Amino acid sequence: MKPILCIRNQADAPLGIAADVFASAGAPYRYLDAWKTADWPRVEDVSAVVVLGGGMNALQFDEHPWLRDVYGFVDRVLERELPILGVCLGAQILARALGAEVRPSPVREVGFHPIVATDDGRADPVLDSFASGIRVFHWHEDAFELPDGARLLYSSFAVPYQAFRYGDRVYATQFHFEVTSQIIAGWCADTDPQEMEKHWGVNPRDLLDEAARHLPRQQEAGRRTMISFVELIRSLNLEVGVRH
Repeated sequence: MKPILCIRNQADAPLGIAADVFASAGAPYRYLDAWKTADWPRVEDVSAVVVLGGGMNALQFDEHPWLRDVYGFVDRVLERELPILGVCLGAQILARALGAEVRPSPVREVGFHPIVATDDGRADPVLDSFASGIRVFHWHEDAFELPDGARLLYSSFAVPYQAFRYGDRVYATQFHFEVTSQIIAGWCADTDPQEMEKHWGVNPRDLLDEAARHLPRQQEAGRRTMISFVELIRSLNLEVGVRH
């Protein structure tokens, strides 16, 4: 049974709730820490890919040269037409790989903000769980443009491109639907409170209060999304949890 490859771009940006979903669904997965490995698998040896977030810019090749390896692998995944999901930085990498630009976001987003579903978003078999108008968690200062041929699934007043689907098996979300309260608390602890208020316009206490109010509904939607992603993989007969 081939695993789902989960590309981690920094140690404190893991799968979060998605790990529990994969375990419950019997879908094998493994991490690949992109910044410290030269042992990339063959695309033929994985069933799907998740590209996770990170604090770096998607184009910081001089500071983070391993990003070139991430792009190279993503290109091979797209060529092979495997299911792939990108989250925040991972979404920006996917957008770039599909020919779109990644630029400074119109606003720096941190915290829980509403998103609005398009008609395609409401009907999407994987990401429709967020169409009820819940607030979702953001922490980014860059944003992607929409690749040619992609379907816009979610938007917001400040950042027009929040999620897209390309074809029927490529997904990208600017928001962090995977986070847990522990992940958010860790990110806050690693950020100087004064810098956080100056640069992002929030303080850690307020952010954690937001998480207590909004995270349960987001996690419910996020779990449904990841269950649907596993079902997509199974429907393509790619050996993740397939029962013969």
